[in-house]
Amino acid sequence: MGKLKSPLPTKYKFRYEQILNIMALSGEVPTNLYKYIDITDDTYRRAISDLRKKGYIQTNSGNSLRGYVLTKEGKNYLCESGELSLRPEDIAVKSTDIQKRRRSQYFAALYATFDKLNIRYEPANKPTRAEHSKASNEIIFYAANEYKNELQERGATFKGSRTQGILVGKNTVFPIYVTNKQLIEFNKAEFGLVNQLSKDYFNGGEINNAIIFCPDTGATGEILNSLMHFEEIGKGVNILRTSYFKDVFIIPMDDH
Repeated sequence: MGKLKSPLPTKYKFRYEQILNIMALSGEVPTNLYKYIDITDDTYRRAISDLRKKGYIQTNSGNSLRGYVLTKEGKNYLCESGELSLRPEDIAVKSTDIQKRRRSQYFAALYATFDKLNIRYEPANKPTRAEHSKASNEIIFYAANEYKNELQERGATFKGSRTQGILVGKNTVFPIYVTNKQLIEFNKAEFGLVNQLSKDYFNGGEINNAIIFCPDTGATGEILNSLMHFEEIGKGVNILRTSYFKDVFIIPMDDH
């Protein structure tokens, strides 16, 4: 399949497995996923072409957004092969809603980034949040829906939060957000999220930091520039004042 720009994560035998895994869990991958898994455009196109010929994936287009989704045959292959420990209930349902599709593609880039960082995110391949030991040095990603479903009725305390999930490690919790080149305008729902996380993990102690992942270094640069000139030009959103976090780390997902 050509020379790779980055090593294949050890949990995969082949690059196409990584593409299918991310596609299954996110619901849809963007046409430029190659930027986030650090392979060439040509290599990615060949992999997509091969998967399409096998009948495992198809193109999803509409509203000026294009991506790739699993077919029924692709879902059956993933569940029956057992290579990736995917359960039928873990495979995301594709959508025609433009906002949900964008969110799915953001998640695809986020999962590709976690692969590079060796962070576990698959529901079937990690402990539940309740089982995760605070003494463990391993950092694990829990999607927002996983956390909210566990909270059940308490999940309503931060309905409207913009968080995509949380990274949990030894005495560490980071709410995770994904954005494009526009700054996220946080609202009071984030306060409920922070309070709930602090109760669940630190007996009411402070959650000081959050992480925002951006699609690329260009978007990251624009956000940082907006922050630097906020007081001067009065534009943008002063993220440090409105987010309830002392520090917000902005990370490009296409950064090697």
